[in-house]
Amino acid sequence: DALLCASRHPWALPVLATTEDGLPEGAFPQAAYPAEDHLPEGPGGVERWLQPPGDLGAKIEGIVCQGLKRSPYVLCCGADSPGRPERRLEEALAALRGGADAVLGPTEDGGYDVFALRAACPEGLLEG
Repeated sequence: DALLCASRHPWALPVLATTEDGLPEGAFPQAAYPAEDHLPEGPGGVERWLQPPGDLGAKIEGIVCQGLKRSPYVLCCGADSPGRPERRLEEALAALRGGADAVLGPTEDGGYDVFALRAACPEGLLEG
């Protein structure tokens, strides 16, 4: 759901952030990749980025820092938020382009399903 949502935006580069899964490069299960015309199928269609060690905050921070080396904006979507309105990503990007340093998309359970940053991720931002 998260990969499909992100892949529908022409400005997005969907990436699958994963822990060490023990699979060799190119062996990630085919079923994990959406079969959309605008997103190449299979292991070559979605980049896999290895999450650094640590708690969830350290993992997200590591992926965000890696993304900010390639782009002025990074938007993270949780894979556990099915049914996310696609406009949430457009709204987050518009806020970043409008000057916001960070965007959180709140969820009904008190968490968030979108986390976005512009330009830099301060070390320890998501610590704990």
